[in-house]
Amino acid sequence: MQEQKESFFKKFYTSFEFGIVTTVSFLIGIYITHLFGGGMPVIGGLWVAISAIIVLQDTREITKHFAYIRVVGSLIGSLVAGVVLAIFIINYYVIFLIVFLAVLVCEVINFKEGLRLAALTSVIIIAVSLVDPSVNFIINVTARFVESCCGSFIAIIIRYITHYGSIYLAKK
Repeated sequence: MQEQKESFFKKFYTSFEFGIVTTVSFLIGIYITHLFGGGMPVIGGLWVAISAIIVLQDTREITKHFAYIRVVGSLIGSLVAGVVLAIFIINYYVIFLIVFLAVLVCEVINFKEGLRLAALTSVIIIAVSLVDPSVNFIINVTARFVESCCGSFIAIIIRYITHYGSIYLAKK
């Protein structure tokens, strides 16, 4: 019975951490995107929350590693999307080209850990451009990258704050 209580408490604590990181990052993302003029603040909030959820891991070291992967992958996806959007008119066929190039860049520089995040970032940039073509592509690309960085940073901060609770629960 004691083991079930401890197990439930650990699960509750993990759920609480994810609830906090998601809510905080979503609200900060809405605010940042609104200030930035990056188009569709709710998408910005969602993108920050997704980044924080991806990055938040069991330990500080692993969280920092995932933050690195997230930021570099997002940088690659953002740069590729920016270059392609500067050259081509936005349409659904450009999705293939952007994802292909983002993954190719990751493969060429041997950054396999980040290729999914590069592809994901490039797709969200295209999605925002397709939904609202009035959003300047430079602002769109920059906003999505900044949002990824914010989500990563929030996850690191939350992990540092909640680290001692996690250590305490791991000992039980």
